[in-house]
Amino acid sequence: MMKDHENLCRECLLKMIQFLGFSADVEVQSEERSLVAHIKTEETARLIGRRGRHLENLEMLLNRLLKQQDAEFPPVAIDIDGYRRKKRGRGANSEDQPDEEEIKQLASETAEEVRRWGESRTLGPYKSGARRIIHQALNQDPEVTTSSGEESSSGDGKYVEIRLQSEQDVSEEPYEN
Repeated sequence: MMKDHENLCRECLLKMIQFLGFSADVEVQSEERSLVAHIKTEETARLIGRRGRHLENLEMLLNRLLKQQDAEFPPVAIDIDGYRRKKRGRGANSEDQPDEEEIKQLASETAEEVRRWGESRTLGPYKSGARRIIHQALNQDPEVTTSSGEESSSGDGKYVEIRLQSEQDVSEEPYEN
């Protein structure tokens, strides 16, 4: 089954890259409960984008396409010419986002504060992947709702507002990204 996922991921990612006008080699490896797609290309900087934004967007789109085909598809991380490995090797810096568990913990603690004090709280700015984790972590909580706000002035992502469900305007949809 995992080999099927690897092949589907590779084919889909190659089509996406070609559609964007790039040529590249893609190798997909299985990890415990996820896949890692390694891309080799001559146009590394253009495909990664400023601060890794193109890479993040490509990864998000790939994951959504694959989940549409198979709801049980494992998450896919994309690395272009070792960019993510090198970035992790530099240690924490202002461009790094917290890991998934840290984000879930922060979302949970913030939701508890919102319930306790009855006042909305804003987190961020976060890039799309981190915002999605926050929205999903609190999606089943009947007392709070989340929404993504405007882009930060620095361009580092959007803010996420967590508020009591009763504060939500009837016309608003929960989980706005």
